Amino acid sequence: MGRSQAATEQIAVIAMISLIIIPTAFIFMSYSQKSQEDLKNGMINRLGRNVVDTAETVYYYGPPSRSTLLESMPDNVRNISILNDTNKGAFELLITLKAGGDRSFISPVEIRGEFDAKSASPGSKRVIIQAMKDSRNYVQINIT
Repeated sequence: MGRSQAATEQIAVIAMISLIIIPTAFIFMSYSQKSQEDLKNGMINRLGRNVVDTAETVYYYGPPSRSTLLESMPDNVRNISILNDTNKGAFELLITLKAGGDRSFISPVEIRGEFDAKSASPGSKRVIIQAMKDSRNYVQINIT
């Protein structure tokens, strides 16, 4: 009787420990994943705001003003593009996420740029922002 009671008590202790550890591990992993997503979203927001703010500053300095930003691109970015409607005066930096959805950063000045897959790849990036002029002033953005 003594051995079977000890074995039953061990099983009960292991079951109670499992009931505590498994939910705690799940909560920790869930919290950790949410924190990583929040960090990536913060990086995207900082990148977009920095680019648009610097573009505005460089635009008002005029050609040949230029600024270089060092930014970090998170791994959840699929594409970067610029949407321009010069007739309406609407200029927008658009960052498309891999999980779906876009982050839009409205620019008060005309911005231009073409970006390839390397521009949106994760890692450290140089963002070159330069005031230019053709028939009117604009800002050229390159991400390398």
